[in-house]
Amino acid sequence: MDVKVQPQSIQRDDASSKEYQMVQMTGMMNFHIDPAFVNDLYQKVGLDFAEKVIDPAFNDFVKEVVPTYPIGEILPKREEIRKRAMTKLGDNLSRYHIIVDDIYFASIRFSPGYEGPSRPTGGPSNRWKRRNRFWPNARLKLSKRSPPQKVRPIHSCGSSGTGQSQ
Repeated sequence: MDVKVQPQSIQRDDASSKEYQMVQMTGMMNFHIDPAFVNDLYQKVGLDFAEKVIDPAFNDFVKEVVPTYPIGEILPKREEIRKRAMTKLGDNLSRYHIIVDDIYFASIRFSPGYEGPSRPTGGPSNRWKRRNRFWPNARLKLSKRSPPQKVRPIHSCGSSGTGQSQ
């Protein structure tokens, strides 16, 4: 077991925002093991301690903390969430003598239908698509028509074209 600072990749963890929108987070956590307790960690958990202890602890954190934020505040309060993660995970992992050095969020993604706080899902573009869903078929029918015919002037019989009758 290595007591130097080690990175632990945080794979995609899913949680819900306060409005029940799906939030996916990925990132990296730097940690090290307290050298005085390496044997204790090895005996209690084993060499695969990251998969057994760190990953579930981070997943639990995400599912507990993210739902307390409205979806529009998750990105602006990213630093606050990061600090809470360091404190909460540090407290949780300290019983295994794992010390959290830092946490980095590489990406935070939202539900595919979420377009941001400035324009709610189902905005004008979606309504237009629903109302005009048959428009491509109408254009196709118009394009299959025969080409326009040349317009010939209409001449009345017996008229000299001056507007006077003979």
